[in-house]
Amino acid sequence: MKINERILNKEDIDDEVIKVNKNKVNYIYTANNVIPNDVCKKIIKYIEEFKFNEFGKEGTTLGKFLNKDMKDCYDIYMDSGFVESQDKNFRRIFTGLYHAIFSYTHYYLCHTGNYGTKNIGLSYDNWKNSRPIYYSKSIVWEDLCFRKYNANEGAYFKPHFDKPIGNNRILAGIIYLNKLNKGGSIVFPQYNKKIKPDAGKLVMFPSNFTHLHYTEPSDTDRYCVVIHVRELRNEMEPNAPVLTIKE
Repeated sequence: MKINERILNKEDIDDEVIKVNKNKVNYIYTANNVIPNDVCKKIIKYIEEFKFNEFGKEGTTLGKFLNKDMKDCYDIYMDSGFVESQDKNFRRIFTGLYHAIFSYTHYYLCHTGNYGTKNIGLSYDNWKNSRPIYYSKSIVWEDLCFRKYNANEGAYFKPHFDKPIGNNRILAGIIYLNKLNKGGSIVFPQYNKKIKPDAGKLVMFPSNFTHLHYTEPSDTDRYCVVIHVRELRNEMEPNAPVLTIKE
């Protein structure tokens, strides 16, 4: 056998290309009713409570820069210590949210081929029924925050992508907590795509430069949950931010 003869087998390459084209992988993925409407309302109530105490802070860019011409919001970041310090009702709600995010994150990574091309393009219903075990230990949630944009003034005004230089983020996600009458959509200008918020709707997309996006101001307050997922280069990477939840 000549060098690279097996790797460059044309039939294998054709099969993979046909599979990707046929299944129409959706890199800007949306799902409705990921969490129930009553849970959305309860999380909104918690956001209003947390916003005015030591847990709430004005939203920053790159984790430290306050620039309201670019981003104007309030953030409440979740971590294991914070969640465990709250009452039983909050922990129950957050655990349900966490498991929903967990499932859809791994489905998205399967659907888009991050776990190999075998299940690329797989529908959520088929994935849910088969539940292939592709849960990588090197995938962690970098952060998860509750966010509020104030009516008529709050938004992420400038097109941006969610992977700072030197960061290992691979995936971003948003779960909207309320329906809006006007504005508040997330816009992907490169793809001429605009997604309107609705209570319980999830949007997931790659973190890197291929998916510039921004959000529009709205005529009502806008509430959401924001998730960033990263891949560790080394499972023993020091100070890795891992969110774990006790049942």
